[in-house]
Amino acid sequence: MKNFPYDGNPNDRENLIYRDFEAHADAFVRDTLGSYMPQHYSRSKVIHDCVWGSVMFYPWELQIMDSPLLQRLRRINQLGLAMYTYPSAHHSRFEHTLGVVAVAEKMMSSIKSGVWGDPSDSFTICSEHSYMIRMAALLHDVGHCFFSHLSEGIYSETEQFRELKDSFLIFRKAQAHEILGYIIINTPTFVSFFREHTNYPYKGRTRSSTELLLKNIGRIIVGAHIEPYTDSENNTVLPYYLTEIINGQFDADALDYLKRDSYATGLDLTYNLDRFLYKIRIVEKQEMSEGKPLIGFHLTIPTSGVSTVEEMMYNKQMLTRYIYQHQKVMTLDSIVCDIAHGLIRSGKLSHPCDFLYFTDDSIYMLEDRGEGFTLALAKTKVDDKTEKTISELVQKISSRDLPKKALVINSQTVYAIDGNKSCTAQDIAEFIRKHKHCLRLEIYKEAQLINEKYCNGNFKFDMYDIHIAVPKYSLAKDYSAVYVLSGDNNFVPISEVMNLNDLADTYADFSWNAYIFADSSILAPVSLAATHVLEKLGAKFHKSALSHLKHYDSILALETKNTHGDNT
Repeated sequence: MKNFPYDGNPNDRENLIYRDFEAHADAFVRDTLGSYMPQHYSRSKVIHDCVWGSVMFYPWELQIMDSPLLQRLRRINQLGLAMYTYPSAHHSRFEHTLGVVAVAEKMMSSIKSGVWGDPSDSFTICSEHSYMIRMAALLHDVGHCFFSHLSEGIYSETEQFRELKDSFLIFRKAQAHEILGYIIINTPTFVSFFREHTNYPYKGRTRSSTELLLKNIGRIIVGAHIEPYTDSENNTVLPYYLTEIINGQFDADALDYLKRDSYATGLDLTYNLDRFLYKIRIVEKQEMSEGKPLIGFHLTIPTSGVSTVEEMMYNKQMLTRYIYQHQKVMTLDSIVCDIAHGLIRSGKLSHPCDFLYFTDDSIYMLEDRGEGFTLALAKTKVDDKTEKTISELVQKISSRDLPKKALVINSQTVYAIDGNKSCTAQDIAEFIRKHKHCLRLEIYKEAQLINEKYCNGNFKFDMYDIHIAVPKYSLAKDYSAVYVLSGDNNFVPISEVMNLNDLADTYADFSWNAYIFADSSILAPVSLAATHVLEKLGAKFHKSALSHLKHYDSILALETKNTHGDNT
């Protein structure tokens, strides 16, 4: 694993993998920018946001914002398909992007003014760093594809993408869309565009200086720190806060989406932003790096402000439960996964960077719209094992013709995994993920046997009438590396004040659910089939595991036939 792209020999395996992604991303940037030439702005502009009010943007930010690369984010919904459950959740990645710039500016203003406006407790952020933070905020989501994190979860599991992520240290903890964002803004085409056609004041006189700037902005986006530099007193300095404000443990990205997502969905969640801004500060820490001393500047909070981080964690868990992992949202997600499978089969998504060409609108356009208005791609079969086409699945989404819940898999329905009767929800999640690649086919086969033996083959269905949704166990930040400022001005791990990781895991243990969904006509056989298959694999279900399902009476009728061998 190399530290970063093009470290060492350009022909090393890792760099060749990166070069492949760079070539695909460069073609996307070139195609997307096209003939775009930014207009000249003589002054800054104010944009009014429904969450943060009036937000000021510099002329060079407007030039980037107006580009097709950023404008495409208007056509990518922030919450994927959650609007089919929360009708007002129509906000886009573009709105969120502007919001992150607004929050980053609020954080910097608070840091510059000091606690309660006391200059003696302030920290000076130079304009070069301030502009870099804002530009990273503006570009932090440029790598998102259709339905946001939904498509990200598909291409990030490809062998090509896993090889890329495993090749470089700076990508190790980054989300997939952040890695694509890093690649996009460091493509030759974007570097040329940024250098030649924007008025960014610190891009330098040479192309290499612009390249260094964009590499540093890319590092901020993926959560890696920029390269240390030497200050006027010959000290080696590392401004960690540049990254921590945008992609840290309590960053502008989270502060915006926590408020924006809850506002758009009508959930009454809130956190005390003013108290958080009052508490944050940048402090100096003497450190060692590669055996050499350096001065690190970190974004942190005092121990008295830990409750503000706890509020953020609690809100994230609530949003996860009620929005991101809502069962209807995951039902829709599972259908889109099948659509993506069809697009991969068609050759349209043969490389992870191909996902960049598709926005939400691109998917909706694949619905059958009648003669003369239907794209040929819409007629593509999802798989050789089904007659279902991409168009049929898109139609299911647009008409909200959704599969129903056939089985819930969680710590309340499962009491043992591979003989372990003290299994946690995390154990169950890992077990389901381990077998997910074969579950659908095995459940389909078992459901067909039940259908033939006890239902006279009356039900007509194929494998793609069955869906499996296995969300991440926890979406909470890992707080193990967070340090806070004690009363005697020493850095201490946040776990010495409050173990937020344990709190997050405890909550997830009682709220995490995986689901088996199916067409409403085949719920009973699929419910039984799913439990049979999972028990063969090593799961043990409580007797009441199916009793809460609306079709439980139909399940009982099938079980009775099974018990008595009734084939009538």
